[in-house]
Amino acid sequence: MEGSNTRTKVNRIQKIIPLLFGVVILIILLLLIIASSLYSVDLKENAVVLCFGKVDRVTGPGTHLKLPFGIEKNYNVETKQIHKIEFGFRIYSLDGKSTYADTDNPHESLMITGDGNIVDLDWIIQYRIIDPVAWLFNVSNREETIRDISQSVINQLVGDRTIFGVMVVERPVIELLGKEMMNKQLKKYDLGVKVSIVKLQNILPQEGAVRDAFEDVNMAYQDKERFISEGKEIYDRAILEARIKAKLIIRDAEESLKSGD
Repeated sequence: MEGSNTRTKVNRIQKIIPLLFGVVILIILLLLIIASSLYSVDLKENAVVLCFGKVDRVTGPGTHLKLPFGIEKNYNVETKQIHKIEFGFRIYSLDGKSTYADTDNPHESLMITGDGNIVDLDWIIQYRIIDPVAWLFNVSNREETIRDISQSVINQLVGDRTIFGVMVVERPVIELLGKEMMNKQLKKYDLGVKVSIVKLQNILPQEGAVRDAFEDVNMAYQDKERFISEGKEIYDRAILEARIKAKLIIRDAEESLKSGD
């Protein structure tokens, strides 16, 4: 009798084990489906979703669903982030807080001006990704392409101007035209980015007589601007004093007329 009961229990266990195994497999499969169907997009991002390798849609920030097991794949792109590229120098972080600059990049910074002088020019650009699909698929070497375009534009603008114009009076013009020309070229390549800022940093002439002469010219230019500013200040003060005196004279004259009446 006991042997019969034992055999019955064994038979039940043998029937339950495949069922439990099937339940475990089903749970694992469901977890895999859920895990491969959900994706999140940060507030600074957009996601490009591909279905069988073709662009299907672009989604914004939040948690989204996609077809599981790699049927659909998402690629997140930082479209709200401002990106920066440095030319002629690099800023490196040592421990996440302190930084140091590497200024030994003459292949980027040395340029010839329109009057035949050599300048060492550092600059930065800031850009934002405006088309995540174009950014991902239209150009392979994206940052290298942006660098090449930026260097070509700045070289052209510097080569059209004198050293004094580059270093002093035409810096804002170079920055403005540089941004416009870069965006025109980037649009031509359909890179999906837009430059927001071009900022010239350190600009130094070649060492020697040219640098010494420029420093003399620059000091003279600064003196000129200072004299103009001081002259304008004296002029404005004299005008103000004259107006005050005129008002006092008019008031005294009006009071004399009233008293004469």
